[in-house]
Amino acid sequence: MALGAPQPKISDALRALRERYRDSSVAIISTLDSTARALANDSTSAEAVARASETLHSIAGTAGSYGYTEASELARVLELRVSAWADDPTLDAAQRDTLIDHFASAFRLCMSHDQPLGRHVTSRRRMLAVDVPAAQVRALRSGAALRGYQLSTAVAAELSASSLRELAPHVILAPSVVVAPMLALGTVTNVPVIVLRRPDESPAVPASGDSVGAVHVLTGDMGSLFDLVDRLCLGSSWIGASVLVLDDDPSILSVVRHLLEEEGIRATTCGDPDQLLSRIGTESPSMLLIDYRLGDISGIDVARQVRSLPSCAQLPILLLARTIDDATRELAARVGIEDVVPKPIVATDLLERIAAPLERQRLERMALGRHPGTGIPLTARTIASAESMLARLGERAVRAADAGGDSSGTSPIATAVLIRPDAAELTGEAATEWLRESERLAHALSTESGVVGYMDGVSLFALMEGESDTVEPLVQALLEGASVPWRAAIADSRAVRPELRALRRATEDVMELMHANGGSPVITWRREEVCRAPDAIIVEDDSSLAEMLQYVLRLTDLSTRRYASAEDAIDALCTFETGDVRPLLLLDVMLPGMDGHELHAKLRATRGDDYAVVFISARDDDEGRMQALREGALDYVTKPVTYRTLMSKVPLWRAWAQERRSASATA
Repeated sequence: MALGAPQPKISDALRALRERYRDSSVAIISTLDSTARALANDSTSAEAVARASETLHSIAGTAGSYGYTEASELARVLELRVSAWADDPTLDAAQRDTLIDHFASAFRLCMSHDQPLGRHVTSRRRMLAVDVPAAQVRALRSGAALRGYQLSTAVAAELSASSLRELAPHVILAPSVVVAPMLALGTVTNVPVIVLRRPDESPAVPASGDSVGAVHVLTGDMGSLFDLVDRLCLGSSWIGASVLVLDDDPSILSVVRHLLEEEGIRATTCGDPDQLLSRIGTESPSMLLIDYRLGDISGIDVARQVRSLPSCAQLPILLLARTIDDATRELAARVGIEDVVPKPIVATDLLERIAAPLERQRLERMALGRHPGTGIPLTARTIASAESMLARLGERAVRAADAGGDSSGTSPIATAVLIRPDAAELTGEAATEWLRESERLAHALSTESGVVGYMDGVSLFALMEGESDTVEPLVQALLEGASVPWRAAIADSRAVRPELRALRRATEDVMELMHANGGSPVITWRREEVCRAPDAIIVEDDSSLAEMLQYVLRLTDLSTRRYASAEDAIDALCTFETGDVRPLLLLDVMLPGMDGHELHAKLRATRGDDYAVVFISARDDDEGRMQALREGALDYVTKPVTYRTLMSKVPLWRAWAQERRSASATA
């Protein structure tokens, strides 16, 4: 039952896309395996049958686009057979699990991608993602690195209690379809389980398995996910902490920095006591290590100055000293120095003395809703503070209006700034650099009445009083000293509603526009730009196929926007300004929630013939094709759609779209 070799690779970009699909195949195969096991237990399970149909539908619609044509064709044949199981409980009842299992084996062979369970890692905190789709793993990886976790992946069917003990994770992340076996393994090995729940799944009634003992988190809420992981891993590590070391001996600075970074602690050094206070303000360290003798200045005197800062009242401070008498040690304790690290520095002694203060500082920051390493507010605190600020500005506007006069000139204006690193994934040194860069940005953007914090576990979000015209030059200036490439999207309450959701959506729209079409790394929301329709809009829930479509469209110099569901797309499609251009709308039929035909009907009712609709569907049936064409679609293309097909079709679709727009205008 071999599926054959893939077609030749076309380009480096396509090769990268193919590799992403190969990565995602690990999770697909895992789903097929778990489905086969479910059917072996109960061949009539409606849930297992539906899951098999959905997975085969995805393979049939996407695998062929990346050259795995035989896999796609076989998946289509098997999907039709599985679809009949729902109507006839006796059909293939005795061999349903075998059919799915054989296909999974063949698909695994076709992908030629045997992913190992994992490897030993040096990080003290480890997250294990089990059967998590590749796209979600990519999204998790950056957030994990920024919180100081090592993320590895595994397949549920290949895990056992012994292999889990070997991997030694501090927490397991898994979709609801494998929660039962993961909870069983987690109970045996004492590892907590977090279920990555889709928005359409109820936390009380997961898709399958017993959820008792598991914590459910929405897949898109990365900020809350890592907040929870931090709480489940208490006491397991100080990774992610930052230590600022003050010493006038460069060799000591080098040794201490090396020892700390070996343990995953971000270490920065300072050789001048006069610079320490300003460095604390910009870096927000988790701990200070101060040399006892700094030329003519005592480290105890420096510590006393630090303690005078309200923000440093609880900051752990340790003294580095070659020798120290009891009286001096007592004086150091009265100043608030917690311990003395003897010189010469011994690694085990240093780490033993910093462990407890660092963990206490980490817990205190988490309790305050702040990042344990940088001290920057985390998502929940950022949102609460931003909503509170907007409420205060709204109250001021009401008071100004009640006072009479021209309220338009006195109403306060709020400007939102979303800053996101360019890198798709942040790991290793890139994660450390982004933490440092986010500290710099947060310090520069912070104001007495403003809000700055993380918004999704990675991005920074700032809300400031004032117009975007004054904020944009400040953000532009910050690009000059950037250690990590980033982009910033800006929107103010003159352009959109003075509500946090509206301001966030506006900045996300601008960020998507920059991602799709490039341009300046700092852009302010402009109606004529953001609300102008791109050349092509993709509504497709399969991210692998969407990447292929966007790649081809950009090769033909078309700007694009992509939405994962009809609900996500409908507001934008109804408000886009199309002008004389008739954008292409590449529309999947089988979307979550509202399907493609329903979306098409809504658009015809509100926008008439403004969009040139092309259906791309895995359903090769005459009824669906005729329905689409009767309702005005340009074309109906059956998945899998290949690179060459798209390259030949896109110019034709554009030409047909403009011909119909011209004919409509003439009529």
